[in-house]
Amino acid sequence: MPAFRYDPNEGVVRVVRTLAEGEIAPAPPPFAVARVEPGRKLRLEAKVGAVVVEREVEAVQAGAAGESLFVRTADGAVFAVPAPEAER
Repeated sequence: MPAFRYDPNEGVVRVVRTLAEGEIAPAPPPFAVARVEPGRKLRLEAKVGAVVVEREVEAVQAGAAGESLFVRTADGAVFAVPAPEAER
């Protein structure tokens, strides 16, 4: 029986059975890893000291949790950004 189930209402992965002491559960399945699809609007936030600059960007490529990805600004500039934080 699988150890994980994706809960679409909460956007989280849940353990669905009791894990035995010392049991090593496999990594969550790929469907459970947060993804950013191309075309998705994101809010980019840059902090330098007390200054915070925010702007809307669009993902140019797909990205998973822990991966950086390329985004495009409204004026057409394309650049890489660090991995996005998970949303709640």
